[in-house]
Amino acid sequence: MSFLLTLSTAFFLFNAIIQNGFGIEYARNPRNALIPIMAMILSSIVSWSIHTFLLKPIGFGVFGVFLIFPISVVCSLFVAKISILFKRGSREDLDPTCFSGFNGLAFFSAFQIVIFAQSFLQALIIALGGTLGFLCIIILLNGIQKRSEVEAVPQFFKGQPLLLISTGLVSLVFSELLPIVIRIFTN
Repeated sequence: MSFLLTLSTAFFLFNAIIQNGFGIEYARNPRNALIPIMAMILSSIVSWSIHTFLLKPIGFGVFGVFLIFPISVVCSLFVAKISILFKRGSREDLDPTCFSGFNGLAFFSAFQIVIFAQSFLQALIIALGGTLGFLCIIILLNGIQKRSEVEAVPQFFKGQPLLLISTGLVSLVFSELLPIVIRIFTN
């Protein structure tokens, strides 16, 4: 039961698009989101492990959180380089957003996990839950984007403004669903 509660809470609460708008550019083409999703999971697990087993015992405390961004960028570069090896591409094929942790996605995921996860299992569950929530929102926003191209939508609403409005509405829905889910699992 605790597993389901943690997974659903991460699905709703630790969602990068809903909380901060990170990764909204992947709503146009969800197929491009596989590499950032892998970077989110890897940077979360690596950052939690380094913070818990290396930085906390040394006594870095709060200052260990500042090292999460470089760790997430290195994990993003690692995932991007591995994907280039499988595609048989060259260095020029490297996505420039991986140098910023895919515009903050990997950092956001790692930061949430370092702050909230108490054990490795919780870190893994929160990483998977946040990633699943991110993937579902990308698919939902992609559907909204495609539908707005077909329907008669005013010109000033098309593109990013519509995605931002949709993200805000989905955020409101998710913020209301989270207490319901917590109530279901705690009773």
